[in-house]
Amino acid sequence: SAVDFAGNESEPTLWAATGTTGVDQAPPRAFALLPAVPNPFNPQTKLSFDLPAAATVKLEIYDVSGRLVRTLLSNDQRAPGRHEVIWQGRTDDGRGVAAGVYFAHLQAGDRVQTQRLALVK
Repeated sequence: SAVDFAGNESEPTLWAATGTTGVDQAPPRAFALLPAVPNPFNPQTKLSFDLPAAATVKLEIYDVSGRLVRTLLSNDQRAPGRHEVIWQGRTDDGRGVAAGVYFAHLQAGDRVQTQRLALVK
């Protein structure tokens, strides 16, 4: 519930998630892989995604040939809400990748979204 300056109190909500801002927020209504920021990027980019319900999540980076470059999340259980992951333009073994186009592939339960990323040097 909320209380205004005059002491009036609202009805309590049924459910709320607290985000990183400390402000209560309702969970997102839809599954979404949000635009990477920045994109194009160098040396890193932030990948954000919304989950309307708890899910097991896998987030992977592929090159244009379809080869797996980096696994950022591997079957991680995540709560409803917005989540953020940083990719620093590196492979799983820590090597920097070449400039070019890559794809972020997000799977949460039976939902899948892919996004194009561009690394510039």
